[in-house]
Amino acid sequence: MNMLPAVRALKFFDLEPESRVRIWFVVLTGMFAAGFLLPFVESDFAPLIERLIAFSEGRVALPRLSSGQWYFLLLQALIRILGIVAGVDYLRYFLKEETDGIKRVPFLTWFKIILFQILTGLAFVLSAQFFLLPYLVFVSLFLFVQPELIVKDSSIPAAMQKSYALGLGVRFSIAMSFMFIVSLFMLLNLLSTRMGGGNVQAAALLGGFLFAWEVLSKAKLTGILYKSLVRRAHVDRPFRL
Repeated sequence: MNMLPAVRALKFFDLEPESRVRIWFVVLTGMFAAGFLLPFVESDFAPLIERLIAFSEGRVALPRLSSGQWYFLLLQALIRILGIVAGVDYLRYFLKEETDGIKRVPFLTWFKIILFQILTGLAFVLSAQFFLLPYLVFVSLFLFVQPELIVKDSSIPAAMQKSYALGLGVRFSIAMSFMFIVSLFMLLNLLSTRMGGGNVQAAALLGGFLFAWEVLSKAKLTGILYKSLVRRAHVDRPFRL
């Protein structure tokens, strides 16, 4: 198994135009940090969890989210959507050869991409108690749905079918490359939380830095693997990641 694609993906910044990548990195970092630092946002849910436990024991009435907690959840949803947009835009430039130049992503394609990303997020959440194994299987099967939607504007079922066909014979390598990225950033996020200590500003900025890095690295990894496997399919020869 060759982990070189995953290592190469960490160097997300070597994509032209570099200024566009830098802008996305700064925007993602800033938005993530703002989601924790804005004065009207409440990111501490520990008291709410304690009240929910007390409610389950019949000691208090059903607690409600404060306005600050609602703002936090809404901002987190917005940040994730922005991450999807940044990843798609990165892929659009990375795959410019496959699209005969850089073309706009139609509104309907955006809708399909976001719909599929929601499905991917559900797969991640439902796999948490199973050590993410079902999620890795899902990724190994359907990692290339997004580039197929960008390049060919396919339907979601057609893109899933093509992704399945492209990954034949190399699913384990695809899953392990993706898991390398996921595990690395889980570890880095854990370390950043400890390094930040009680300093909310430091933790928010470190978290934003890692969030932006992870979004763009995953987009590049998807592009690297997609390009390689499409070329393999065209020349019809043995291929190893």
